[in-house]
Amino acid sequence: MRRICIALMLVVLVAAVAIIAIPQEAEGQGTIIPVVSAAFDDSSKNADVTPGGSGNGIVKNTGTISCDSGSQTQVTVALTISAGGWGAAITPSSMTFPAGTSSKPFSITVRAPPGTSHKVSQNVVVGGSWTGAEGLVGDVDSTSMIVFIDQYFKLILESDNPLTEINPGDDLTFSMKIWNMGNDEDDFVIEITNQKSLSDEGWTIPTVPKQTIEEKGVRPFKIQLTSPQDWTLWKNKVSPVNVKVYSDKSRLSNPDAEVFMMYSLYVRQKGVYLPAYDPLIMVSGIAVAMLVFSNRRMEDL
Repeated sequence: MRRICIALMLVVLVAAVAIIAIPQEAEGQGTIIPVVSAAFDDSSKNADVTPGGSGNGIVKNTGTISCDSGSQTQVTVALTISAGGWGAAITPSSMTFPAGTSSKPFSITVRAPPGTSHKVSQNVVVGGSWTGAEGLVGDVDSTSMIVFIDQYFKLILESDNPLTEINPGDDLTFSMKIWNMGNDEDDFVIEITNQKSLSDEGWTIPTVPKQTIEEKGVRPFKIQLTSPQDWTLWKNKVSPVNVKVYSDKSRLSNPDAEVFMMYSLYVRQKGVYLPAYDPLIMVSGIAVAMLVFSNRRMEDL
């Protein structure tokens, strides 16, 4: 009797397991969840954001949407693109896949704002959603790429006193400013392009040190000169001082595309210069000589 009860219990247990297992298997075989994924062809791109440049900050990339829906009916995919607030578009924005496994291409365009800092990079993400048979819905496995910003170089050069008049033999200081209008820190080298000819004429011009300036920053600097100290009974001459300032990083990046600016300063020497004679001493000497000469004439009388 005991054996009969145990046998009946085993039969009931096997039947219960079969009842539970058969619907799950049928359900598993009857419903296949589609898998839709996106992939970029290139994981990164660079943008030229030079104001007024040919690049205009535009970046393009392509990719593929893959769909595996098994034996189910067609799947419709709606694509989205996110670029952190930058202008962005994707083509096509939707696509339909037949049952089975297949893939289709897409393309994107992203525009970085002109003048964007070289220090900035932007993550661009393509994703979306899909709808299938029997009301099935899901998300597209997204893909991402990074947009890096190229460095560009630009400067503005100005002077508070580009034309100055001095006495021959005097010292002179030109006050100037460099504006770094590029999109990252830069080093600026200052040269006097006609320094040799000025030196041959007797001018003394010390070297101006290199200037390091942060992006969109300004740095004042001075150019000091000493005019020729030779005997000059009378001089009225204008001498140009040709200043060249170039971006050192632009030269290192591409020696054939050095970014620079020229600026001409002018010095007018006008007057008399007698080396080793102070004007006050000279006037005093003339007065003493006249006094002596006057006394001698009085003695002769």
